[in-house]
Amino acid sequence: MSSRLKLFAVIESILFLWFIFQLTRNGFLLLLLLAGFFLISRNSSSVKRKSNHIRIGVVLILFSVLSTQAIWVMLLTAVLFAIWSYGGMQILKGNGVRQPPWKQKEFVSVDTLNGHAISPEFRKMKWIGKDTI
Repeated sequence: MSSRLKLFAVIESILFLWFIFQLTRNGFLLLLLLAGFFLISRNSSSVKRKSNHIRIGVVLILFSVLSTQAIWVMLLTAVLFAIWSYGGMQILKGNGVRQPPWKQKEFVSVDTLNGHAISPEFRKMKWIGKDTI
């Protein structure tokens, strides 16, 4: 495991502990989370009745989880880590310096003023019908 990945795992685990702390300190979010799990487990035992317990349970769980600041910081950290490790910071490879991708597709104009000494060849090519170029 690389040092970047270890750093990411340590930071995410600390943020996960902060998330658990926030859920336990906020009684309403903990109640919503437990109610969501209860609704999901209740629906799995009663197969005969068609109800929306799973949907309501998932909505309650998502609401309680996404209402904490720690989850948003964890998501932001994960996105920044993905950009940092797989995105623009990968310009250096090995001992040499690789050009960024936007430099590889650089527009180079053609100098047409010096090409007048050679007479161009004209050929007639048939296109559709009797049109020729």
